[in-house]
Amino acid sequence: MFALTQGLRRAVQIKPHGTATHFAGRQRTWQQSLERISRVAGALSALGVRTGDRVAILALNSDRYFELMYAIPWIGAAMVPLNTRLATLRTRITSSPTPALWRCSLTPPWRIT
Repeated sequence: MFALTQGLRRAVQIKPHGTATHFAGRQRTWQQSLERISRVAGALSALGVRTGDRVAILALNSDRYFELMYAIPWIGAAMVPLNTRLATLRTRITSSPTPALWRCSLTPPWRIT
């Protein structure tokens, strides 16, 4: 958990006001990103995601994907990135030998289930 987010914490220590992400007109510093990632981790935890759970993510690359990429291991869960081009995505999720317990969609409709 700590090792996966250590780079993020170090970036905040070294250059808190440096640009961390720039996407679709949104630009965030390392400090802002850390704060958002912390809130996302808290939200996932409040939804019931626990250490050892698997969280599947269906999303294109974006700053929000970046936030989830750090928030999920922050709470001790494992990220399961899904290929957005898979036509039989639902079948693959449910028939996987280690199915995801949680699914995050950063494409419409937005949801975490």
